[in-house]
Amino acid sequence: MAKTLYNREQATDSVLKDKRIVIIDDFKEFRESLRRTLLGLGARSVDTCEEANDAISKICRVPYDIILCDYNLGEDKKDGQQIFEELSYKKKIGYSSMFIMITAENTLKMVMGVMDYQPDGYLVKPFTTSDLVLRIKATDEKKQLFSDIDRAVMYKDYLDALKACDELMNQHPKYLIDILKVKSDIFMLSSDYKSAENVYQMVLKKYRLVWAEFNMGRVYFYTRRFMDARNTFRTLIDENDMFIPAYDWLARTLEELGDKKGAQGILEEAVSISPRAIFRQRALGNVSFKNKDFDTAETSFKQAVKLGKTSVFKESTDYTQLAKVFIKKHDTTHALSLIEEVRADFSDSDDVLLQATLIEGHIYAETDRHEKAIESLNEAERIMKKLEGKVSPELAIDLSETYIKFGEKEKGMELLKYVVMNNHSDNSVINRVQETFRGLGMADEGIDFVAQTKAEIIGINNKGVDLINKGMLPEAIALFEKAADGLPSNFIINLNALRAIVGCLLKNGRDDRYLYKCEKYIERINDIDPNNMKFLQLIDKYNTVKCLESSAPEGYA
Repeated sequence: MAKTLYNREQATDSVLKDKRIVIIDDFKEFRESLRRTLLGLGARSVDTCEEANDAISKICRVPYDIILCDYNLGEDKKDGQQIFEELSYKKKIGYSSMFIMITAENTLKMVMGVMDYQPDGYLVKPFTTSDLVLRIKATDEKKQLFSDIDRAVMYKDYLDALKACDELMNQHPKYLIDILKVKSDIFMLSSDYKSAENVYQMVLKKYRLVWAEFNMGRVYFYTRRFMDARNTFRTLIDENDMFIPAYDWLARTLEELGDKKGAQGILEEAVSISPRAIFRQRALGNVSFKNKDFDTAETSFKQAVKLGKTSVFKESTDYTQLAKVFIKKHDTTHALSLIEEVRADFSDSDDVLLQATLIEGHIYAETDRHEKAIESLNEAERIMKKLEGKVSPELAIDLSETYIKFGEKEKGMELLKYVVMNNHSDNSVINRVQETFRGLGMADEGIDFVAQTKAEIIGINNKGVDLINKGMLPEAIALFEKAADGLPSNFIINLNALRAIVGCLLKNGRDDRYLYKCEKYIERINDIDPNNMKFLQLIDKYNTVKCLESSAPEGYA
């Protein structure tokens, strides 16, 4: 470190005055030197951490204003990237907090490229006190401006956050681009892709900014304009082959376009540059498995399991997918070993127990141990009943496949119908159902089954929406309530049930019986897609009605 830039008298005017700071670095001398410098510049408090988990624990407890984190924290240990990703995932770093990554000059380009979440800035070792203060000063004013937005986003009050963005744009036009970036982030978070696209188009008309181009590609993806998405991500990679998130999204896009081999190739390139990202290893494992490249799948899932040992992103599916790879490679010994490992590592999860039991059944079936296979299926049924059917679509599909393989087709088809009806608008789930039918040698039957099931639920929804548009709200409520009772996980049906009830409340005034009904649908939708903008707008109207005095509506059903 260079000598202190300011003396103690000047330090009272420093941008660091009254700031709470934490330093994360594995070298004690560097931590202590930097700590003394920051305290000399007026910082309110400066904590230090040598190790990632200690740092994450402290930051989750203390609302630090500034986090200074070294990228490299030692071999085979969590690095700065993993710390930042975990804190971002846990929403412990808001718009008003500052995270600055410290890195060596020879690794800066690589570090900046592989970051899936981008920090507020970088400092390259060796740096002077002046470099540090100027970096913080450049970021501080903007961070303070975003504090109200940060608070609103923290409480998931996205409508207030958007209002705060609009007020800031009027008061501080020089920060227009920064505010538009935050505003578009909120639109993306709440699945309002049309509004997000309008913001990105506005920005790109004036400036060619990478974040706007990248996120425009994501909008194309989510709105199923896959060719535009492919072209956008390819261009970004051509211009900067270290921009790793573009590889991830290009791979996802190619897979949607049916080019699984191309998707695998792109992910292999990305992993060769950034091998420590668990999501990337998981994605490569999954697409390699679909391509029947079981050697690559094995390598990737093994890496995902290893990375998960020290990551908040650890998932049981890494173990179970690796077990499936071993089954395909006729290595049932390793497969059964992994099943025991996943049971031990996720012992408090019935979902994981169900997952492990299903795969165990497949292993026994593959090795002609039919009595053990039947025992596993019976155990899976028992766990399913305990969970009251509240399992992920993926698990329900696995159980359906097991039923059909074991000669209980009627049970399997009934469960698949439930999955399709609850997820008829989710293309990833529908594609997984079709893949399952193909794997069972029932491709044609699967196409007809999915088409008929989707048509049934779409017909119900269209009829209900027509009743709402005609103002026949009690009739719409009755229809959607009946449908939603059998489809607790269908986002669209439950959203429209809530929409019909809120519409009736707005028309006729507050009625606590209707408000009580709303709570059920709000709870369900919070479990499915809590950030959806249409849902948030209904919540806003619901809260408005709750503030009204009670009155009995006409035509209550």
